[in-house]
Amino acid sequence: MNRLEKTCLTGLIALPVGISAIALRDLSTPPAFSCSYIEAQTAVSIRLHCAQRRAERQTPESLAAAIEMLKDVPTDDPYRPQSDRLTHRWISELFAQAEIEIQAGNLDKAVAIVRSLPEEAKVRSWKALWAKGETLMQTAMAQMEQRKWQQA
Repeated sequence: MNRLEKTCLTGLIALPVGISAIALRDLSTPPAFSCSYIEAQTAVSIRLHCAQRRAERQTPESLAAAIEMLKDVPTDDPYRPQSDRLTHRWISELFAQAEIEIQAGNLDKAVAIVRSLPEEAKVRSWKALWAKGETLMQTAMAQMEQRKWQQA
């Protein structure tokens, strides 16, 4: 075998091996996506990933943005339970941050945090607070009727 034949044979073997290596690399690397621009048509799995990354910052703005990303997950989507669980956790974290601001005397900041919440989360929280208040009021009234002033 002369030198030209060896070179051609080496090239014929190296070409498919190189193409296969490139193809395998491209197949094993997931497509890149940017979390900076997410819209309603973006796949739920990507929105879920980006929302989790954004919520890691733990600021009121980032938590509100993460909640916003997951607000339109269809009810029949397999990611819906995870989306609901994370959304409820982030809403609780926002309420906790608002409570901290209230305790520190920063009412305006607390109101701004709560305003960033979805409307249904605020209503749910207010209803729970109202129910707790009604229960406490009924207990106090019953204690007063029995003249148990200390308990009331």
